[in-house]
Amino acid sequence: MRPTVAARLLAVASAVAVAAPCATDADCSLLGVCASSGACVCDPGWRGAACETLDVGAPDGARGRIRVANGSSSWGGSVIRGDDGAYHLFFARFEKGCGLNSWVNNSVCVHAVSENFLGPFVDADVAVGTWCHGPKITRAADGTYLLFHLRQAADPAARVCDCAAHGGSEAACSWPGFPGLVAPPDGRGDITFAHSRSLDGPWVQWGRDVLTPRGSGWEAWVSNPSPFARADGSVLLAYRAWGTTPEAPSRSERIGLAAAPAWDAPYERVTDDFIATGEDPFVFVDARGNGHLLNHTVWTPRGLACGYAHHFAHASNLSRWTPTGVAVPCALTWANGTAATPSRRERPELLLEPGTLRPLAFYNGVAMYAPQVTDESFTLAIPVL
Repeated sequence: MRPTVAARLLAVASAVAVAAPCATDADCSLLGVCASSGACVCDPGWRGAACETLDVGAPDGARGRIRVANGSSSWGGSVIRGDDGAYHLFFARFEKGCGLNSWVNNSVCVHAVSENFLGPFVDADVAVGTWCHGPKITRAADGTYLLFHLRQAADPAARVCDCAAHGGSEAACSWPGFPGLVAPPDGRGDITFAHSRSLDGPWVQWGRDVLTPRGSGWEAWVSNPSPFARADGSVLLAYRAWGTTPEAPSRSERIGLAAAPAWDAPYERVTDDFIATGEDPFVFVDARGNGHLLNHTVWTPRGLACGYAHHFAHASNLSRWTPTGVAVPCALTWANGTAATPSRRERPELLLEPGTLRPLAFYNGVAMYAPQVTDESFTLAIPVL
């Protein structure tokens, strides 16, 4: 049976859309170059007509799901290759049998090691104890390791809660239900960092907040830091801001950008405006000097949290960012072909190859939807093709 005229026109339109011509490298999301043929030639690890999609493979369910030996949950993960040739993962772990909903109460920042960037990772030590959350590792130009994270100044002993003592129920341990917890509104944590000459520590706290929140507007509070140390010694820092806007009078999530000329110098905002909507930023500067941002941005109608957007900025103007769409879809398929539905898939993080900055692996914090929504969470490692 011959296709209808409408079907043929739709097929032609789809083909044209896929082969959309480029005029400049910006039409290739600055993740590739616009060739003389008028088509984008994507950098390794990226694909799509506009190079807007991270070219991820399928995760190995046996190796990529980084749970903790004592049965507690983990969340997110930031990986760096050390001078020893091994891969060092820094992630948030929830103590005393607790899960993701107790992140403000029982979170510590743990260091784990593997010979492969996809794992399995073996816990080595606790880099920063309660309360530490959302660790992101980078290495400054002078060789100093920087471990950015969230912290709160209240007595950490007042926060630790034994979920197992409540029969596995976290109702008594989840913020704000746990009466011993002292926390600012919305669970906001202060951005700070620890530094060390070794990935094994000891870690020395910087001792003060990296940014002081403005207290109103779109940046009432700040959290979720993402640093990128540049070869000239400067550090670029993306962060999540909580607040309100005319479009979101109850609460909004936006991404701000700051920078410092050296890792131990004051951090100043690159722009007074936000650069993207959403949360959980991952920022990096490519080999051409252009800026890129991945962040969690999608909440589905049934309350699922997954999906990641990409934004780019020209090297000459890191205060102006352009969105390119959804860089990584929500769907998840294991290497054995089995499909899975996450209830939460957040905390995007890339491992970049030194020098080329080619993405090698993609890390997420994940909680599953089926057979039921659960508070158990884990860190997922996914190869980039």
